[in-house]
Amino acid sequence: MYETLYDALECRGNGLPLLLGAATFALLYSVTGSVLAAGQSVIVEGFFGRPELRTAEFLHLQQTCDFEPFQILCQADGSVLLERFLARVGTEARHASHRDRDLEWIEQNKEQLLQGHLPPLALGGQIVEIDTTTPHSFNYADLLQQVCAAL
Repeated sequence: MYETLYDALECRGNGLPLLLGAATFALLYSVTGSVLAAGQSVIVEGFFGRPELRTAEFLHLQQTCDFEPFQILCQADGSVLLERFLARVGTEARHASHRDRDLEWIEQNKEQLLQGHLPPLALGGQIVEIDTTTPHSFNYADLLQQVCAAL
C-alpha cells in the first residue's frame, strides 16, 4: 500500500508527503476492517517499528471487528540483518519509497538493526517467533501447521 500510494502521488518527483506513512496505515486498517467485517480472516504484513502506536491502532480495530490476533514475529541475527540492509542500498530491488535504501538511514538505525528483532505488539493471542537468519533457520511446515490450527 505504501509503495502504491507513493507511486500514485508521484512522490519521486514531488517529494515525500509528511503523512504518507500515516495515510498508509489508515488505509491498511480500513481494508483490514472491511475484510474482517465480511467474516473473513486476513493477514496483515508490515514493519511495525512503532509498537506502542501500532498496538493502540490494532486494539482499536479489534474493538470494532472482534478478531483473535496471531502474530508471526520474524527475527534474525543482528549482524545478518544489517548485512541484508547494506546489500540493498541503492539497488532497484527495494522500492524507491523506502528510506532504508540509503546509508544515512542505516547508520541512524544501526543499533536497532543489530538487535535483530522488534517486540511483538501487545494484542494478546498467539505469538510465533521465527528465526530468519538463514532459509533453514525454522521449519516452514511447522509454521504452516500453527497458522492453520489458529484459523
